[in-house]
Amino acid sequence: MEDDNNLPEIEQLKQWLRDNRQALIDARISVFEATYEGDGDEGNFQGIEALDNQGVPLEYSLPTDIEDLIESLADRLALPDYQDGTGGGGELRLQVEDGSITHEAYSFVIERSSHGLDTY
Repeated sequence: MEDDNNLPEIEQLKQWLRDNRQALIDARISVFEATYEGDGDEGNFQGIEALDNQGVPLEYSLPTDIEDLIESLADRLALPDYQDGTGGGGELRLQVEDGSITHEAYSFVIERSSHGLDTY
């Protein structure tokens, strides 16, 4: 995972949120939620949803350059090898009201246990 303090995508997305804040609020958008996941040897960006303050999806077409920035940022922030083995994924959230961006990532873990066999 890269140092997120040095990623130009973050500042570009924050600037876009600042520049478009009122129009997004007028469209009732509270957050943009982008997700990705993977396992085996494949990882995929799942897409971006615009959500209102109740978490209800809204119809909204992001500009292509902003979609590309979000996908690029998600890819750069993803845990290394999230798409390999047991896999993992994450979520990137752009909050319209305060212009913040958060990222959460997870990895799947296989847990094995061994149980003794009773002899009768």
